[in-house]
Amino acid sequence: MFSQRRNLPRHYRIHTDEKPFSCVVCHTHFSSKGNLIQHFQTHTNEKPFSCEICGKKYSRKSDLKVHYRIHTKEKPFSCDVCHKDFSQNSDLNRHLRTHTNEKPYSCDICHKEFSRKTHLNEHLRTHTNEKPFSCDVCNKNFSLKSNLNRHLRTHTNEKPFSCEECGKKFSRKDDLEVHFRIHTNEQLFSCEVCRKSFSRKDKLKVHYRIHTREKPFSCDVFDRTDVHEEHRTGRPSVISDALLRRTEEANRHLTLRKLPKIIPEVSMTTLHECDTVTLRYHKLCARLVPKMLTEEHKKKRMDLEAGDEFLNHIVTARALHLVTSTYSFT
Repeated sequence: MFSQRRNLPRHYRIHTDEKPFSCVVCHTHFSSKGNLIQHFQTHTNEKPFSCEICGKKYSRKSDLKVHYRIHTKEKPFSCDVCHKDFSQNSDLNRHLRTHTNEKPYSCDICHKEFSRKTHLNEHLRTHTNEKPFSCDVCNKNFSLKSNLNRHLRTHTNEKPFSCEECGKKFSRKDDLEVHFRIHTNEQLFSCEVCRKSFSRKDKLKVHYRIHTREKPFSCDVFDRTDVHEEHRTGRPSVISDALLRRTEEANRHLTLRKLPKIIPEVSMTTLHECDTVTLRYHKLCARLVPKMLTEEHKKKRMDLEAGDEFLNHIVTARALHLVTSTYSFT
């Protein structure tokens, strides 16, 4: 029912989808003259409705009414599920989708679904590679305005996010959230293998490589991925044929503890790997000997009269015949 007869034809257009009013600029059609007038102000940039508190202007009176709720803190729309309040009905509708998991907006290219149309529009730029937001300083382009705003802080060195505990400032809110876990000792990311927890996801990712033995970083010089020792000591951790020869020759006369003095450019960890893993030496007293000595041999005590003379010879396979010909192991 309508109080005025003229409102009935306007209502009929809802059912007939008739739009007799057309914009002379962009030729968009509207069902009512009032909607056309409001639309036309987007071309003229006319904003006749002004906020009496902050002076912000709007082209539509309804937008000004919604804006006033920022000052009055009025939130007349409430969620029936979690009772959270909102200042706009559209915000409430978007929020309800977090409970229903409704995603009405779908990408025509990859069919990924979104709960908000703005998120769909942002996603489409990953397919079109469109970057409409440009930095005025370095002319770098971005697909999202929020990314541009973050980038601008690299030029201004602005850090608007401050830690309430220690006062440290950050240019990004997510960096502040990660930092704050230092104070709360909150560790949200847990390893599924060993249950060790971490405060940062990237730390967990690095930790997983202990279990998967993944080594994604390769040395450009030696084509090796085992470069952890270089990072810690600055000395190479590459086991080459030349290094094996030097290590084996040195082991004929030296203990493992003295090897780094003869080969200082290689880390002690790598030298140990050469001896015990690659060359398969075993430690006998203070010296390294080949694994061809049996467990029984290694348990037997040497003749006390031999003393250091024995240790000076039984260090490599070359000297093994001195042992078998001079001493009895049975």
